[in-house]
Amino acid sequence: MTRLLRLLAVVVLVLASSQLLTAPTGAAQSAEPVVLETSAASVKYARSLVLTATLAAPQPGAQVDFYAKAAGGGVTKLGTEATGDGTKAKVTVPVTRTATYYAAVVVGGVETAQSASVDVVVAPALVLRAVRVIGPVNHFTVKVRPAVDGMPVGLQRLVGKRWKTVEKDLTVDGEFTWTVGVPGDVASKWRALVRGSTKYGASTSKVVRVIDP
Repeated sequence: MTRLLRLLAVVVLVLASSQLLTAPTGAAQSAEPVVLETSAASVKYARSLVLTATLAAPQPGAQVDFYAKAAGGGVTKLGTEATGDGTKAKVTVPVTRTATYYAAVVVGGVETAQSASVDVVVAPALVLRAVRVIGPVNHFTVKVRPAVDGMPVGLQRLVGKRWKTVEKDLTVDGEFTWTVGVPGDVASKWRALVRGSTKYGASTSKVVRVIDP
């Protein structure tokens, strides 16, 4: 009898442990009421970004407000879309700054839920121009958009099949000029670049071909 009771006790303990392991946690049981998704994590300057908000369940009369907050700036409302009979709402916006985006669900004029925020970085637009000064010396000027101070930019020359960084600096009023000597009696190819970071998406200018006469 005692042995049988021990066996039953072991079975009960095993079953209890199994239920604890398979039972969903509180986080798993309660889905987020609204989730925001972005069409990309990095967007070229002035190109479009699609924001899609998905509700956990349909809510009659619900609408979604979309917001953005740029670093060092205030919150900007981007637009409002109704979910209708479904659970999705989306807006398309141009990207001109690195920003944090989020969505808020509004029912009857009252905000009922807010999504987690999503970061999207702007990949700057770069324009490189080379102007000969004297002999092999050229001024290479890069202009960036957004036109901001302190953006890390580099100047590269194509050597063989690889791009070699020749100069690098920080923009002032959205541009920077380097004075560089180019190889003599041969055409050389140059470009400007911004490396990807938490502030900016990776970007390069069109290639500029320079010939020292």
